[in-house]
Amino acid sequence: MSAIPGFQDMMLPILKIIRDGREYGYAEVERKINERFNIDEAGQTRRTSRGHRVVYYRLTWAKWHLKHHGLVEEVPRKLQISQEGKAVLNNPPPKISLKWLKETYPPDEGNGVVSPLPPQPGEETPLELIDRAAGLLKQELADELRSKLKSDDVTGYHFEKIVGDVFRKLNYGVVKMTGRANDGGVDIEITRDGFGLDTIYCQVKKYSDAKITPEQVRGFAGALDTKRAKRGVFVTLSDFTEEARRAADSMTDKTIKLINGPGLIELMIEHGVGTNVEEYVQIKKVDGEYFERLDA
Repeated sequence: MSAIPGFQDMMLPILKIIRDGREYGYAEVERKINERFNIDEAGQTRRTSRGHRVVYYRLTWAKWHLKHHGLVEEVPRKLQISQEGKAVLNNPPPKISLKWLKETYPPDEGNGVVSPLPPQPGEETPLELIDRAAGLLKQELADELRSKLKSDDVTGYHFEKIVGDVFRKLNYGVVKMTGRANDGGVDIEITRDGFGLDTIYCQVKKYSDAKITPEQVRGFAGALDTKRAKRGVFVTLSDFTEEARRAADSMTDKTIKLINGPGLIELMIEHGVGTNVEEYVQIKKVDGEYFERLDA
């Protein structure tokens, strides 16, 4: 995948693209930016963790700063170079940066609009910064969850109940804990229909460090045989050896899904098991369709 330029690297090329003075649609400018920087298809479709296209948002942020400093004019869904922008191209700098814009074309702060970034930020847009911060917070939460699950406060039986709650959140079916002892290698039963004809069995091991071996996977397969079951889930807080994974993959008469510690924690976070929402952040934008409907 080709590298995607930062939004400051896009600003001078944008001016050069629209230098003829006509109105350019956003899609046309984006296409020409992709061509100018040789951004391949993988780069053009690359998205942030929130699903936003990186090229589009960096381009949007570059256009915002050019408009804020008076180098472009924005008409509905289109972009046009201003007289100040044309003057810049008569003697262009090597690069239009935020520092250069602030020093050369200071914005009119009297209109109440100020730049939301410090003079020399990185090349990430605000949404990318939010995505990165959210990723760091999620990793911190995952680390805290893992420490809690590994602690003596969470017994093996507690761990089984946590796994059961995850399956309930996944709406797999009716989840039943089999008991603390003499479970025959099965800790959780998940019935997916009202007649008990479609049942998934689960084995749970609260191992903090020791990895699950192929012998344990085959032992679980034997427990499934006694239940005449074809599907099972093996969950551990630690991980599986490569041999254990191959043992599960090589079974032809049944399917055993393996879920390790990171996979379980990901499910707990995604479905709100052992976690809750501390704060919501809303990011709003102008509703263009609302203003178009005013003429209706």
